[in-house]
Amino acid sequence: MLCVSGVDVIVAASDLQSAQQAAEQIGRGVRAADVEDAIAKADLVVFATWFDTTKQLITDNSEALAGKIVADTSNNIAPDGDGYKSLN
Repeated sequence: MLCVSGVDVIVAASDLQSAQQAAEQIGRGVRAADVEDAIAKADLVVFATWFDTTKQLITDNSEALAGKIVADTSNNIAPDGDGYKSLN
């Protein structure tokens, strides 16, 4: 984990309370912020969200993301009633 190596880590979620809960569970100095604040403070932004959510976050925050390193760890999948299917 980055936070073990002394990297300043901020987590965000669709609501601040969820981000705070995640930060508390991770510990090690990880902080919570709303999405806009987390992006503003970051040099590196890692999206660990559903693919459609990632696309929307990039659209909504394109100006704030300019000049930053952006990592997208999402998979283009969706629930299909029996599990998940690829949307590729």
